[in-house]
Amino acid sequence: MATTAPFTVTVESLSPEGFGLAYRNQKSVYIYGALPGETVRVRVLKKRKGRLWCEVDPEPPSPHTPHQDAPGHLCTESEAPDLSQPPDPRIVQPLEDHYVSCSPWQRIRRDLHPKLKAGMLAAAFREAFGRDIPVTGFVDSKERTGYRTKIEYSFWYTSDLHLAFHVRGKPFVCTPVPEGCILASPAMNAVALAIRDQLRKHGIPKRSLKTLTIRESKTRNTRIALLCVQEEEFSPPFRLADIPRCAGLIIAYSDPRSPTSRIDTVLLAEGDGDLEEELRGVAIRYPIDGFFQNNVPVFTQALDAIADAIGTPERLVELYSGVGTIGMALHDRAKEIIGVELAAPNVEYARRNAAVNGITNYTVVAAPAEDTSAYALSPTDTVLLDPPRAGLHPTVIELLRTIKPRQIAYLSCNPITQARDCALLQDVYAIKSLTGFDFYPGTMHLESLVILIK
Repeated sequence: MATTAPFTVTVESLSPEGFGLAYRNQKSVYIYGALPGETVRVRVLKKRKGRLWCEVDPEPPSPHTPHQDAPGHLCTESEAPDLSQPPDPRIVQPLEDHYVSCSPWQRIRRDLHPKLKAGMLAAAFREAFGRDIPVTGFVDSKERTGYRTKIEYSFWYTSDLHLAFHVRGKPFVCTPVPEGCILASPAMNAVALAIRDQLRKHGIPKRSLKTLTIRESKTRNTRIALLCVQEEEFSPPFRLADIPRCAGLIIAYSDPRSPTSRIDTVLLAEGDGDLEEELRGVAIRYPIDGFFQNNVPVFTQALDAIADAIGTPERLVELYSGVGTIGMALHDRAKEIIGVELAAPNVEYARRNAAVNGITNYTVVAAPAEDTSAYALSPTDTVLLDPPRAGLHPTVIELLRTIKPRQIAYLSCNPITQARDCALLQDVYAIKSLTGFDFYPGTMHLESLVILIK
């Protein structure tokens, strides 16, 4: 891609995805961490289908300064920001140099985030329904930093080996994070840096490494690490005892052709390979490569909101149930609970979690949500949904329209697909409440809960 010189635009609105949206030469310009009404000088990260994805240039030059990424090109009047204008009071200094890679809203004043994200949620539902759908509440996060239960680092080499994040829009380029990231706790970063130091000590080259994942239980205050390498014959040069504050270490070969950090062959496993969180008095155990929500305090508030909304149903069915987290956390609300989950490891963890907690009214069905039989849902008065970002499979939509449970609690990490799904059900269900939760402070993402009633 040819280099595009930085240019200046005025942001017109905030997109439902949380980008500042501007226009230039009949192209849409999506800007990480920019606000409506703000005039910013931006650099293009990627171009696709007539759209530009950009970051704010952190150091606007004078009109007579050559662009760093376009030597010899002098900034024109249209490309230079108007430095005579007072600073935008909504903008603050980001906390990290790599903020665009991890949390672009670091440059937006923190007290504005709830209103902005509630607006994004409202915009997603307005676009899907063609009319305004009231946002009935928004739950903010008290934590700004250190809230993540999982952080995944890549690796980069300059004068030495570094932990790194990928540069947005440039999948083969990384930015070093010498001290880790503030979205992880100090203890998580300490574990990551200790592993980095061991890799440096033993001279492990970047080409041998894929990713480093650190996971932390917030309620148990324990951490485990997964180092994925790209060589099947890799010989682990250090052990768990070399990594302070770490309860478990797995070093695994992960096929470099796969974009995900999956475990293909375990090369070393010491200590604990699982984590445990306590939610509403229930101990939920899950594996290092399994799914679990970030921001446990806000997730707990979402669980409380679901519990309050559903009352005491006779039969509750949870689709996309994972290791049984939501269903088991609500085991005291329903007479019978059925979890439906495709992944065999999750099914086994769900059964173990139910047994360990003495939960006798929970049953897990090993099946994909879209193949759930009518028997599993009928007769059911309450359905819980927590699908991946892609939303509900069309077959699930049709099944819900056929069985017509009395109420549906739909938790989502993607309000756009959630709104689309709810719109497809609107001739059968009405929206009783729509609530946003800031699971991801500093980022453009949020979680949202819709309660649907027949």
